[in-house]
Amino acid sequence: VEQRVAAAVPLYAADGMPSRRCGALCVGAAIDVKEVFTHHSALGLRCTAYKDGLNVVVHCQHATEDDVDDAHAYYFQYGCVVLWNFTPQGESRIIEQTRRLFAREPHAQPEVDDFAYVLLDQADAKPHVHKDVIYLSSGDSMEKLAVSFGLGQSAKLSVFERTTEMTIAETRHIPEQLAAGGSISLSRNEISMRVGQLFVDRSQVNLHSDMLDTPAFFWEEAEWEPLYQRTAKYMEIEKRVSVLNHRLDIIADLFDMLASEMHEKHASNLEIIVIVLIVIEVFFQVVGLVLDHGLQ
Repeated sequence: VEQRVAAAVPLYAADGMPSRRCGALCVGAAIDVKEVFTHHSALGLRCTAYKDGLNVVVHCQHATEDDVDDAHAYYFQYGCVVLWNFTPQGESRIIEQTRRLFAREPHAQPEVDDFAYVLLDQADAKPHVHKDVIYLSSGDSMEKLAVSFGLGQSAKLSVFERTTEMTIAETRHIPEQLAAGGSISLSRNEISMRVGQLFVDRSQVNLHSDMLDTPAFFWEEAEWEPLYQRTAKYMEIEKRVSVLNHRLDIIADLFDMLASEMHEKHASNLEIIVIVLIVIEVFFQVVGLVLDHGLQ
């Protein structure tokens, strides 16, 4: 039996129009959307799966006491959820359930990007986003999906941005130390660990970079692409991806520098070993000569 959930209490947008809640967040590295579909369908919810290239998006519709709009949850395979018309308590329940049951490598405290949305209920109205208010021409789930693609990408991009910023902050002292003293105070093993972590951080972004492009979903549903593009432009997806790529280039340069430093340390160690071996050989030769001379 389908259960009804509490709808968000209507708020008011800047222009005085009644609005409802929308939240977007990244709960983990990935979401098992197949399990999401199976689980919620078994509870009697109306669930729909949409193909997006190699990925799948699952939409679950929750009946509410709101006469105008139901609550909608969109689950993206790359770890993001976009929630429409849930109360803060309802959002928290969905987030915790998704982290616990469906997320791979769940984030400890996922941050929610909060928006308000307005149903204009005008067929000729142009859906758009302005000052964190999403204006929709209707309550169509496809319209919400088009916006959700942009919000989901933004949430995932935020995770990449935080990871990259932390990596740069944690390693900033290395080039500064090298510039000041000509060397760094890290052992070869520590350098290897740093290089490995930098490689992991960079590859994580590169492996998922395709999800920040225009979704393949719009190849078949081209009528909704303009709304997605407007949302992506508002969230500055293209600009943020460009900045992220620049930061990844910085990490790549640091990667090369550490690899070079590790090579030099290794070469230096080999030189020391060779010198020690030569000294030992000379020592034994001298000892041998002394002994030979003594025997004579």
